Amino acid sequence: LRDLILKTFTIEHFNRIKEEGKKVAIAVSNFTCNVVEHKYLRDCTYEEFAEWIWISANFVPFMSLVVKDGQEYADGGFGSFIPIEEAIDAGATEIDVIILTPRNKIIKKIASRNAFSLLISALDFMLSQIARDEKYIGLLESLHHNIKIRYFHTPRVLTDNSLCFDPEQMHLWWDEGRAFARKRFENTLSLVD
Repeated sequence: LRDLILKTFTIEHFNRIKEEGKKVAIAVSNFTCNVVEHKYLRDCTYEEFAEWIWISANFVPFMSLVVKDGQEYADGGFGSFIPIEEAIDAGATEIDVIILTPRNKIIKKIASRNAFSLLISALDFMLSQIARDEKYIGLLESLHHNIKIRYFHTPRVLTDNSLCFDPEQMHLWWDEGRAFARKRFENTLSLVD
């Protein structure tokens, strides 16, 4: 995964974002302090930010638990699946939230066969609840602060394996999602106009 990040997120991308003054942040879970931290591109070197991107995708216990500066870090989604509050605190007035599951995701899973599959089911359940709660909290925050939020969901379940990092498959999903969002966005604009 680290090699894929370095291949697709180049130093040229990093420098362009920094020069344009855009705010880009990565969420990581600090298990040592039991908090979510947001690492901003503007505060990092290319190598540091690429490492934070990699750390933000480390879904423990199936991927690496990273020890950095004496602290244990993992995937930011353990504590902040959709960091809407952070975006509001950073000054956003319009937020597009891309959620990689259908809006009404109802998946009947097979019964747990062993402790490992039960652990997977429990983690998936907790993360789904965190994501749902953060959508509602974000909606309430946006109403309170008069901020526009648009939610974009995938039209279908993309995969049951969240540890799939096949570049070709991921590219196809990206293209499918972009086409779906463009169509939805155009439909929204035509309704407004």
